[in-house]
Amino acid sequence: MRRHLDVRAPAAALADYLGVSPMGLQRLFREATGRAPGQALLEMKMREASRLLSRPGSTVKETALTLGYRHPGDFTRAYAKFHGHPPSDLCRSPTSVRTCTAASQRRKIGNVFPRLLS
Repeated sequence: MRRHLDVRAPAAALADYLGVSPMGLQRLFREATGRAPGQALLEMKMREASRLLSRPGSTVKETALTLGYRHPGDFTRAYAKFHGHPPSDLCRSPTSVRTCTAASQRRKIGNVFPRLLS
C-alpha cells in the first residue's frame, strides 16, 4: 500500500494479489494492525502529504494528484479532516518559510504582470 498511494482501490488489488477476498483481507488486516486497510491507507497518504507539502516549491494541487486524488478540493477536505487544518496552513509554519516565500513570490509576480500588460 505504501508503494501505491496513488491507486484508488489498493485494498482490492492487495486482496487479489494475496488471493483472499476483500472481506478476508479486511478481517486479517484488522486482526494484525487493529484498524481497517482504508484507515491505514489514509494515514499513510496524510503522512506523505505532509512530507510532500513541506518541500520547497510544492503545491497542494501537485500533492493531491501525486496521492491519487482527482481534484485538489477532495484532497484539501481529507487533509483538513485528518489534521484539523487545511494543507495551506503548512505554508504558515516556520519550518516551511522557503515554500511560503516561493509561493508568495509567484503570487506577487502574477499580480504584477496583468498590470504591466494592460
